[in-house]
Amino acid sequence: MVAETWTAPGRSPIVQRYAGWMSSELDRAHADHPGLVRLVRAVSLRPAPVLALLAAVSAALVTATVRPSDAWLFVRAASAMLGPDFFDVFADPVLQVGPLFLVGVGLVARAAEMVGLPPAPVVAGVQAGLVAWLGVAVAAAFARDGGRDPRPAQWAVGGALVVGGLLTEGVGSGHPEEIALGLLLAVAARAAARGSGVRLGLVIGLATGVKAWGLLGAPLALHGRRVRQVLLAAGACVLTVALCYFPFFVWGHVATFSFRWDSADGSSLLRVAAGQLGMSDWGMRVVQGAAAAGAGALVARRRRGSPLVVVVTVVAVRLLLDPVRLTYYTGPLVAAVVLWAWTAQARPGVVTRIVLLAAVPLVVVLPYVLPTPVVDGAASVLYVVVPLAVVAAERRAPAPSASGSPTAP
Repeated sequence: MVAETWTAPGRSPIVQRYAGWMSSELDRAHADHPGLVRLVRAVSLRPAPVLALLAAVSAALVTATVRPSDAWLFVRAASAMLGPDFFDVFADPVLQVGPLFLVGVGLVARAAEMVGLPPAPVVAGVQAGLVAWLGVAVAAAFARDGGRDPRPAQWAVGGALVVGGLLTEGVGSGHPEEIALGLLLAVAARAAARGSGVRLGLVIGLATGVKAWGLLGAPLALHGRRVRQVLLAAGACVLTVALCYFPFFVWGHVATFSFRWDSADGSSLLRVAAGQLGMSDWGMRVVQGAAAAGAGALVARRRRGSPLVVVVTVVAVRLLLDPVRLTYYTGPLVAAVVLWAWTAQARPGVVTRIVLLAAVPLVVVLPYVLPTPVVDGAASVLYVVVPLAVVAAERRAPAPSASGSPTAP
């Protein structure tokens, strides 16, 4: 089956030779080790439970070993939140996450304590397992929408998250929710493609309830240029965000906006401009968000093509202008790019896709071995080049056929 799919006319000679070799090796394995082949096949048919379990176990071990400070901070704050001072949890300005995130952390932490387990590793394991499952589910949904076998996309996206090290980096920093936000924006993008304004607004609102920058997915409502979709999405998003945050401002004390990013990188583009204009930290965040949303809105005005391009653009511009450069920030962008590369109509060829997957561990590792100026410079270039390349690929792609017949992966 592999040879039939990958040796179709138009495939590169390299791909055809590899497919022929792999087909012969599979035939030999069937003959020599039938039990092992059956086991591998059973695993290959179940990417969601396999990758989710692997992500959960590795995340728990990493958290128990590394003990990331932010993970323990969130566990303490969330555990205290589930008590009489529920609405005062944001009195601590260092908590730059949303109430939905903290409630989830608190519930899992309490359950772990009840059975005598350390809460932080359990929370990390549950978070990583859910993020891996979400990545596999989103990949499957987009692949099926294009009429393709979902398993290659599921293993590619899930593998990038779990085996490629994206989740390990996020968990090691105490922030797997960053990748979850990128995937939630992908869920919202699919709702936009299907014309479901209410679902789109609800998902953006829930993403914002996890972390404030989830609101940058709002330009997805412009995809397809449907006025009704924009209005329904706006209404659902505003209502959801209000339900998430309004009670804390009414019945509690919120000091979120008094936080200062004192460790901000003085060489970032926005930090340099802010220094010249005397802009505050939150002033920079407003400019950053407006620029990211504006870029996303420009891309979203296209009537056809994958709405994942909007997600890639929004996240890339946000990272380009972020006054802080932390290693786990790139996770949602890489996840969105891999998802687009394996599911979009305009996706690149299989060789390019494999090269992209092979580059994922480098994104995780290189910031630890190269000088910071080199990493920041290369990252800034990529934050510009990647969305432009994706937009260009979408422009070159032919319009989908009326028959909607599936294309080979």
